[in-house]
Amino acid sequence: MLQYPNTQPDSYCPFCGVILHYTPFAPIKCPFWFSAIRAVFVKGTASDTVALTGVGYLASRNILRAPVDSKSSCKDENPTVDITLFRTSDSCCGYGFHDACWRLFLACLPDIDEADIIKPLFRFFWSTECPRFSIFSLDHDYAGATEMQKRSLPESHLNIVFFYADPSYVPPFEDLKDLASTSQFHAQGVEHDYSSTPRERTSPLENLPVELLYMVSSYLSLKDVLGLRLLSRPFYRLLAPEELPQSFWKTRFMVPHEQDFIFPDFTTSQEDWFRLFLGVDEYLNDKSKSLPGSKNLINRKRVRGLIEPIARLLEVKIRIRGQPYGVRITPRTKYEYVCSDSQARQQLGSHLRISRIFGGQLASQDYQNQLTEGCRPVEHMVARFPTRTMEPDFPNEVRISVVKIANNKYVSGIRIARSPPAAAFPSEIGYFMPGETIIRLPDQDEIRTLEVVFSATGLRGIRFIYSSGASSPWAGQFRGEGLARGLIQLESSAEYDIIAGLDYYKIIELGLVAKNGDTAEEPNRIVSRLWSPMVPNSRNIRITPLRPSLNVRPFEPIIDMNFAGSNGWLLPMLKRVVVHMVSDFQSVVGFSFVFEKHTLSLGKTGEAELSAVIDGPGGERITNLQVLGYEFRYEQRMRGCQIGTNYSRNIVFSAIPRFPHLQKDSELLELPKNYSVTGLIATKDADDNTLQKLGLQGHPSKNHSSSESKRIRDLSQELRESQVEYDKVFAVTINVLTQGDFCTYAPFESVRRITASTGSEGRSRTPCNVSGLRFDYHDEWHCPTIVGQWMNELDAFELDQGERIEGLTVWLSTESCYRTVNPVEPGRVIAIRIDSSSKRHKIFKADNVDISLEEYKQQQYQSNLRENLTAISWILNGTFDRVRAVIQLVNPAIPPPILIPQHDVPFDQAQKLFFEITDQTSRLDKLVQMVAHVRNNEVLGVSFDYQSGCRKSMGYTDIPNLIEYSIGLTDYEDILVFEVEIWRERIIRIEFETRRSNGDPSSLEGTRKSLFRSPGNKGDWTSTWCATEAIAAKMPVKQALSCQYIFPEDAKLVGLYVACQEFSRIGGVFQSMDI
Repeated sequence: MLQYPNTQPDSYCPFCGVILHYTPFAPIKCPFWFSAIRAVFVKGTASDTVALTGVGYLASRNILRAPVDSKSSCKDENPTVDITLFRTSDSCCGYGFHDACWRLFLACLPDIDEADIIKPLFRFFWSTECPRFSIFSLDHDYAGATEMQKRSLPESHLNIVFFYADPSYVPPFEDLKDLASTSQFHAQGVEHDYSSTPRERTSPLENLPVELLYMVSSYLSLKDVLGLRLLSRPFYRLLAPEELPQSFWKTRFMVPHEQDFIFPDFTTSQEDWFRLFLGVDEYLNDKSKSLPGSKNLINRKRVRGLIEPIARLLEVKIRIRGQPYGVRITPRTKYEYVCSDSQARQQLGSHLRISRIFGGQLASQDYQNQLTEGCRPVEHMVARFPTRTMEPDFPNEVRISVVKIANNKYVSGIRIARSPPAAAFPSEIGYFMPGETIIRLPDQDEIRTLEVVFSATGLRGIRFIYSSGASSPWAGQFRGEGLARGLIQLESSAEYDIIAGLDYYKIIELGLVAKNGDTAEEPNRIVSRLWSPMVPNSRNIRITPLRPSLNVRPFEPIIDMNFAGSNGWLLPMLKRVVVHMVSDFQSVVGFSFVFEKHTLSLGKTGEAELSAVIDGPGGERITNLQVLGYEFRYEQRMRGCQIGTNYSRNIVFSAIPRFPHLQKDSELLELPKNYSVTGLIATKDADDNTLQKLGLQGHPSKNHSSSESKRIRDLSQELRESQVEYDKVFAVTINVLTQGDFCTYAPFESVRRITASTGSEGRSRTPCNVSGLRFDYHDEWHCPTIVGQWMNELDAFELDQGERIEGLTVWLSTESCYRTVNPVEPGRVIAIRIDSSSKRHKIFKADNVDISLEEYKQQQYQSNLRENLTAISWILNGTFDRVRAVIQLVNPAIPPPILIPQHDVPFDQAQKLFFEITDQTSRLDKLVQMVAHVRNNEVLGVSFDYQSGCRKSMGYTDIPNLIEYSIGLTDYEDILVFEVEIWRERIIRIEFETRRSNGDPSSLEGTRKSLFRSPGNKGDWTSTWCATEAIAAKMPVKQALSCQYIFPEDAKLVGLYVACQEFSRIGGVFQSMDI
């Protein structure tokens, strides 16, 4: 469907889910059937004056212009009225639907007057969620229409989609019957092999008269009738399709059989119902959709199936025509009500106080617009609830009325039959529909607890728990998405008064009236809240408040995230905590707790999995929680969390904060000292299922001494504090819109073992990616640390005591399609190499990965004479990784060398090769030869050879097919000029101009030495470093983009560098003469 820029979303038919078409530039008012629209509407706020419009059209996306007379059309010259659709706060408002769907709806209710339908229909829409004032939420996808709404089709292509075929059109019956003679019998999509031999046995049904057999068969579905044929040979013959009487085939067009969407004239006595059925079946199974009208019948069947539940609900409501049962009361506040009934006040009093109450996502009392979520009450009733039998000979039962609305069941009424009907105070509440669920109650037991199941839209199920501990069967619906359970506990009393909030069709609140002496519920008690998936079964659980302290929604069930089992028996086996995170604004979506033999996952998986190692077997325990938040529209929202342990660790799980001025962390959440943390509690955001609030739950600790406090060094968190500002800029290299960037750190000090992890199918990293590293340490005061994401363990690299990490090389896959404004191509980690001070190395990669220069990009970090690698930083999001080493000076008192040119992040970190180093005996070791490693006329690496025979390298020096080019340098040569030529970010020439140290200082001429010059390519630009301005003046300008740099005053060239992230970014290393 064509979309036009507008802040008002499109409106959709509540019957079929297809758009209410608005064509602002069409000269015809109703060019399509889905442009012909009616509405049930009211003027003002008096809902008793509901009316039905004639056929009109949309004057804008949510304004219907239609005749007031329901018999008229916009094509007639009749007065019209403008009606605002799906917004009941306006003075003239209503609910729009297609005229074709309205005619089908009336056909489903042939015995009910149109005038009796429109008011209940208006109230049904008024009580139903309509997100964005656009389409009603009935817990189904309108048989595929919801998915179709996401597609944008031009009007010329609408005829190819059956959703846009007019459901009111039925091909002529004669055309349908003409196809019957050649039709394959489909049996509504289930083909049968009629040549198969029925079982050789008899059935007692064979003794029935044939007429009675056919009458019984008419109540069965066609699939069941065809199945009966296989019971015996007589049935096989009698129930053959061609043998069944016309009366049987006539019932196929009646509710609730296979073709009840046709609505034929049943008074016609000469109709060939069998041939008509076969013809309709052929149309429905026309796979090419080439038969004229086949798409119409398919859509008609779809719309009929969507309308049927609404029609049946309204039919029952219209026939009952009753007011809700109970005594009407009026709310003053959430927990206070006023009773105006004079007789009821004698027993209840004029003011009622509520002690316990649960409900759905209730709209506020002053909310007058259409519901966009949840439900709203129109009545509050109170009734007497006996907990035990009041009369010995009276039936001991409870009757629960359950109503089906769309695909869901709701409790609409409760009738307690433990007291006689003539009791002074009513014992029934709500609406009562046909087909009540009867619960027989034990004679000697008392009801001690009402266990209720709520969704955002009302009471879905209920059962009773008795004083003996037994429980009744469930009435209504108690399993499904979006459901929460609560306990309404009763004390030892003969009777209670229950209160119910009702909309027009169901119970949406249920609670107890407080008795004298009852105290208000503590907010942190288990029974004071709704829980998902079910209420914890331990009375000893203690919970903390939930943070951040947003406004509490009416329907905000607590998610039970108990990870330690009953009384915390799994705590000594806890090995790791994983926090699943998404974007940096609404970040946490779930947790995983990894034990020695299993993993418990709670919530959802996210774009990033951040892990922390917990030493459960050694006695480490989670002790506190702090929610990290930010301010958004004057509310505090969660962006991550910090978990504290008894080892003095504070582990942060959060995205890199992009807006520090919005950050605001909540207070520390802790349990009393005699409690152990055995789980988390949380609430979910209603829109995107991210976790909105967090808290702790715990049990009394039986052996508190087993988890004594201990202090260890968690250097990863110290690194986070010192490096996060730098990595905030560095993370731009992998930034993806809507995804948060997360940073993880591990120190290189005293490392004992490095273990790698690869990705996993169906997660954010694949099995060919290295997803993370784990660092274990020799020093017991260092806690194990994970960087990246831990998924599947690969292999390990053991380091001896005192052995240092001196090199880190990372291979990344390149994702050129993402390269937009980023200075480098983003990618994922394919392999990692670790080099140690003992000249050992280890490459971590998946078995099927072949590291090659053409496919993967290499980034390299190395220690040198002046600098050490002290830690690793692994930044990640849901798509990409970026890994770097943290580099620090060996002696901070000595000023760092000067790099010319100096680059911005992420190219500011550099590998350096010096002309002079010290050997193992601290003697000076001078450069004697410089080597270029070349492949395909491109310099890929550079090595320096020293007098001692030592070689230092940077870049690619050990891959296949490299050719080495070298020049010699002596200690009595000074470098006057250093020149590098670049072509497409590749080094194709490196040359030097040197002069003897004892030569004429004023001479501008030197000896030209070419380390490598590509024979074929001409560079895009040249960078030249000159010792003096005079030398620079004589140098010819090679290209327009060329750069010249002058050696700094009072500094000398002491080496070369390349950027760790990009080898082609090369430059000179200078050191002050004063050092």
